[in-house]
Amino acid sequence: MTDWAFTDKTSSMAPSSGSSAQATRCLVNHILLPLELPQKSDYNASYERHLIETTLQALQEFKSRISPRHTSAVNSAIATVENLRDSRDTNGNISEVQLISILSNVASSAPDIVVFKRP
Repeated sequence: MTDWAFTDKTSSMAPSSGSSAQATRCLVNHILLPLELPQKSDYNASYERHLIETTLQALQEFKSRISPRHTSAVNSAIATVENLRDSRDTNGNISEVQLISILSNVASSAPDIVVFKRP
């Protein structure tokens, strides 16, 4: 059993004023559970960026609330999601050049990496 030892801080997580209802629905469907299975792809590069950035904000908030002895695991998760974000071009596609750069850095510093290929 893990002892996360949360601290009591006020959450700074709030939806950005520019987030739309569709972007929020995308977050709920991808982080929680959708009400029903998707009948088609809901991919949108803007929503994908929003999902990644929201995940990074949540991880940073989580990191600020846990015992320092657990920050290493959260730092790995943050590095992984940052690598995912940084592997994308402005259209949300995986950039070969950026991915090669990330993989080169990973080889030297050994953080985790996640690459997702859409069907």
